Amino acid sequence: MNSIVALVFWKIFLIWILYPKERANERVPCNMSIKINIINEKQNPLIKRREIHFKVDHPTSGTPNRLELKKKIAALETVDENLVFIKNIRTVYGSRYVECKANVYEDTQTATKFEPKYIVIRNMPKDQRDEEWKKIREAKRKKI
Repeated sequence: MNSIVALVFWKIFLIWILYPKERANERVPCNMSIKINIINEKQNPLIKRREIHFKVDHPTSGTPNRLELKKKIAALETVDENLVFIKNIRTVYGSRYVECKANVYEDTQTATKFEPKYIVIRNMPKDQRDEEWKKIREAKRKKI
C-alpha cells in the first residue's frame, strides 16, 4: 500500500514540476490589479500639500509606471491628476511590491513653485516629456 501512495505522490510531483505555467495560472489569477496601501500621510500646511508614502502590491504584473500610479493616487485622494506628483518609486529586486512617495498639492501655482522641474517633467506623459527635455537641451545649447 505504501508503494502505491509513493508512486502516486511522485507522479503528482513530476507533473507539478513539468508544467509550471499551468501551475502558476492556477495559483494566481491573471486579472488582478494593483493594490495601494497608504503607509503614512503628512499634511504640510505651509506649502499647502499632502506628502504621501504608500506601498503598491502588483502580484501579477511588472512595476507600474508613474502615470498609472499618478492616476490611482488622484482617484484615491479625489483630486485632479495635475496636482499629484510622484517623487520616487523604489522597488526591491525580485519583490512584487513598490514603495513610493507622492506630493498632492491644493493648487497648481504652489505645485509649480515648490516642485523641481525634473519631477514635473517625469510626471508628464511620454510625448510631452520628450518635448520638454528637447526644449531644455535647446536652451542649454543657446547659452553655450
